[in-house]
Amino acid sequence: MRTVKDIETRNAPSEAVLIDLIRRQNMILRTKESRAFTPACCGRLKIMLAGDTGIGKTRLIESFMRSAFSSSHSSLKKQTSDFPVICEIPSSTLPLDSTVMDPSGKCNNITFVDTPGLGAFMDASSVIQPCLEYITNQFEKTNAFLNPNIEDHRLSEFFNNLGAGGGLGHVDVCLYCVLHRVKPVDIEFMRLLAAHVTLVPIILKSDTMSLESVFSLKKTFLHHLSRSNIPIYGFGLGEQELTRLAEFHVGGSVPFCVSTVETTEDRDGWCLNEAELLWRSLLCNHLADLRRLGVERFLAWRTANKS
Repeated sequence: MRTVKDIETRNAPSEAVLIDLIRRQNMILRTKESRAFTPACCGRLKIMLAGDTGIGKTRLIESFMRSAFSSSHSSLKKQTSDFPVICEIPSSTLPLDSTVMDPSGKCNNITFVDTPGLGAFMDASSVIQPCLEYITNQFEKTNAFLNPNIEDHRLSEFFNNLGAGGGLGHVDVCLYCVLHRVKPVDIEFMRLLAAHVTLVPIILKSDTMSLESVFSLKKTFLHHLSRSNIPIYGFGLGEQELTRLAEFHVGGSVPFCVSTVETTEDRDGWCLNEAELLWRSLLCNHLADLRRLGVERFLAWRTANKS
């Protein structure tokens, strides 16, 4: 993986743009960190995981529970949701003596929505449709409490003024996970999800791939998303910027590459693991942006579904 120093030593004019890009990436990180929440103050957050079967989505949740961001050091416990193929997994970033309680009376402020893999059924729509309905069901519950005559800009003002607490019950972000390749059904699933939720693409089990393969998959993933006009959350970086970073083997940007194993070495002695950056970005640095985007998607859904 390359840094600004590596590029500057080559003194290649063609890479001057990349140097500026890396500096911009670092500037965004510094700016966001200066305004960041701490994990204990992030409020309520709902994170959906989607993708194929058997690629490690549930293991990613388990790795979060073992991380320094989590205070829920108990074993993973799944809870049934209103949708039989979807499980809700409570977790927490709160201190153990916190007075903040979830509906079950536990100190949990994070909910992972663990969805079945696309390969769990012969027909992919048997997975996709319940996931979409889960998201819109939360919208419907919120909308039922609202005066239908309230203008969107007033609702936007109200929801954004709720601040860091969250608590609407909507899915704040969907981590769409792939392993080794991106398939047409992945693109179709993401296209349908993108209308209702903020998407962050994830590459799992990066420890099973060479660095060359990892960055090649990052570039391919971004290409498919761009060609299909699927919006993703770039954590401050645009589509072209993300692609250039992948082309020049610069880490620290989406699609994030994640390894959930204890060792982080590949066959060449090292692997790209951006798990810590992923959790820090979601819980601390970019949380306000994610909540703002969530409000925008709810209001767009509400407008589209007005009778």
